[in-house]
Amino acid sequence: MKLLGLETATSAAAVALSHGTAEIRELLATTERRHTETLLDAVTLLLGDEGIAVVDLDGIVVDVGPGLFTGLRVGVTTARSLAAAAGIALHTVTSLEVLASDPATPEEGSVAAVIDGRRGEVFVERFVGARLRRRSLGPPEILRPDELSTLLEAFADDVVVVGDGAVRYADALGTKARSGLVPSVVYPSPAVALEIVIAQERAATDLHRVLPLYLRDPDAVANFTIARGHGPS
Repeated sequence: MKLLGLETATSAAAVALSHGTAEIRELLATTERRHTETLLDAVTLLLGDEGIAVVDLDGIVVDVGPGLFTGLRVGVTTARSLAAAAGIALHTVTSLEVLASDPATPEEGSVAAVIDGRRGEVFVERFVGARLRRRSLGPPEILRPDELSTLLEAFADDVVVVGDGAVRYADALGTKARSGLVPSVVYPSPAVALEIVIAQERAATDLHRVLPLYLRDPDAVANFTIARGHGPS
């Protein structure tokens, strides 16, 4: 099965390719939020190295978030455009489930995935179960670092903590959460996204229903609201 993965939920942009029994290849395009300039070039390079055209693919897997507004918009728009043009399937994953399924996490157990949402907030979701088949304990939340610390300290089990939000705010995490931090797992991996779709035999999503999961308004809207005097005091 030939699948192309696109990852743009954080400051990193990356692509991955799976075909047949070959090892999944992954290419990091940027970690500096240059999604627009680098994503398509990375796709072209990765597919070109393997001698595969977009129309040869069985599908595309895209991370729909939560994450940074511009990155998600670039990734989802690119995925939808490529899938529509080639007439191929489009599969979705979330940034937090991808982080929670990273191979650096345990094969079984509790994992908290934490993405830096900027504005002094993080996007958080907790999972349990087997890697590649994690079960969410509830919808993603927007928390301040101190609220995250309280949440993780109250977690009944030992918990592994991953993601750029956890790394950035490590000093604010409680002792239990810091002891479970895996600092090497910073960005969601498109190779892991492909693994999830393949392992779960995840069905394609209707092209027109694939939308970014923002959780909140983009910075431009928030800044405009505050400038108009409607923001928090």
